Amino acid sequence: MEDADSSQNKGAKSFRIDLSGLKYVVGAIKVIGIPGFVVACIIFVFLRYGTLEQKRAFIDRFILLDKGNESIEVCVLVIIALIAILLIVSFYCKRTQHLMKVENNLIGEEKSKWETLVLEKVLHSSRDND
Repeated sequence: MEDADSSQNKGAKSFRIDLSGLKYVVGAIKVIGIPGFVVACIIFVFLRYGTLEQKRAFIDRFILLDKGNESIEVCVLVIIALIAILLIVSFYCKRTQHLMKVENNLIGEEKSKWETLVLEKVLHSSRDND
């Protein structure tokens, strides 16, 4: 005889997210940084989904420096994208620095605890003098 749980879950489909490729993304971000990763993603999308005409126009404009018809919208879009990337990098660096500081403090506290246990006396640090 089946129990109630197995009969209720027969029709339900399980939803699972595959995170196996995430370690490669994190590794790429560690090697080339967030700005490099964003640029790499943009290049990938452009090469994968851009039409032949778009690729030719990009080469003419940015590689061969053909001025063609200048528009202010393109310049504003590039400036906004650069500012967004700078803000993302700033947030990422501040967050990473904070996490490293917290980890260093935890390591120092653990080290002090073990030194106190081994030496059987309380050690004083330079922070105690403040």
